[in-house]
Amino acid sequence: MAVRPRLPLVVIGASSGGPATVERLFRQIEPPVPWAAVLVQHMPAPFTRTLAERLDRTSLLAVREAQAGDALEAGQVLVAPGGSHLLFDRRGRVRLAQDPPVNFVRPAVDVTLQAAAALWGSRLVAVILTGMGRDGTDGCLAVKRHGGQVWVQDPAEAIMPSMPEHVVASGAADRVLPVEGLARALGELAW
Repeated sequence: MAVRPRLPLVVIGASSGGPATVERLFRQIEPPVPWAAVLVQHMPAPFTRTLAERLDRTSLLAVREAQAGDALEAGQVLVAPGGSHLLFDRRGRVRLAQDPPVNFVRPAVDVTLQAAAALWGSRLVAVILTGMGRDGTDGCLAVKRHGGQVWVQDPAEAIMPSMPEHVVASGAADRVLPVEGLARALGELAW
């Protein structure tokens, strides 16, 4: 039986235009924050580690590439490694899987959100940023079904608006905000 993790979780999904947008987002969030975060960025294997290192240097949050068995910590962001779906075991620790791509990508935002929604329930916030395609939409619907919140970057300012547009069109979005608004909301987030 799964044990609901006590630490709240933020799952951020992005694709095309994501690295610059995530960097902009993270630069505006000042610790301490009461949540852990996972970033699912569509990117091949060697580049997710480089992205994590860059985000760690340019933000006040601690950022690193996720490894199997990682426990989530407040103020830390784990980046899903390219080539692996990021899921969670029943205690909320990171599990990596080489299952087939979903929405033509691995890691897929939908996979991580669906796994997180079942464990975190109302203590989960999904944040969907710029990107092509509809990855994240089914996961956001799962987040809503389990009582979590869905925040979306305003498609009008996204480099590639289709990921946030699909979530908005699905009816799952609780908030649609520019990056600065998302950063402010994440900095104020409390449970």
